[in-house]
Amino acid sequence: MFNIFKKSEEKTEDKESSDGLFSRLKSGLSKTRKVLTTDINELFVDDKEINGKTFTILSNLLTGKIALMIDSIQSKELAQALEFLGDSIFMIQMMNCDMAPCYLKFIRENLPQAQIVIDKFHVIKHVYDAVQQTRLLIRKQLFKQMHKEKRRKEKEKVKIANFLN
Repeated sequence: MFNIFKKSEEKTEDKESSDGLFSRLKSGLSKTRKVLTTDINELFVDDKEINGKTFTILSNLLTGKIALMIDSIQSKELAQALEFLGDSIFMIQMMNCDMAPCYLKFIRENLPQAQIVIDKFHVIKHVYDAVQQTRLLIRKQLFKQMHKEKRRKEKEKVKIANFLN
């Protein structure tokens, strides 16, 4: 038999499981701070939207583990959260990120020793967008030129028809 309440029950379970995930994540991060903050020479910073909230996630590129997660993308708030990592922030040599101004500002101001590496996905996306914009501009110009040529040919046909008559 079809249950009309099935979807709402699933949503409730999903919300409960995600809340449980965050509480477990917080607990796990506080217990394993020392493990997560050793060997953090290379970090990746990105944002993720979860249940309508935007989180910034700093993860270790070598181990793939989350070193820090905060529910903000503001540079000042990220700097405050960075204190969680303690003196290990001075070991960070490379930060991989997208081209978001907030992350670039955050890295420049708080991790001056770190080299900034832009994520290749975002570089490729910008190149693709530029190529697409150029392609559309050329296409528009060609259609305009073809339309002018078509009108010119029609005018010539009218002139020839008038001449013959």
